[in-house]
Amino acid sequence: MNNQTGTTMDTSTDDHHDGRFEALKHRAIDAKDVAMTRGSALIARASDTIRANPLAAVGIAFGVGYLGMRLLRR
Repeated sequence: MNNQTGTTMDTSTDDHHDGRFEALKHRAIDAKDVAMTRGSALIARASDTIRANPLAAVGIAFGVGYLGMRLLRR
């Protein structure tokens, strides 16, 4: 294929890069799907634990908030 300067371009490297890009794209999509699945499972488990132990959940949330406030206040 000729470009504007009249020299021939090597399209095999472009095809190689396109293939690598597609492979990387599919790996990123697969990683996103795994992260979404694991995140949803973790949220469901945390939600079930909070429903089973609401008083402990409130106590933990209060304790974490208090410690965070003390650390950030300095």
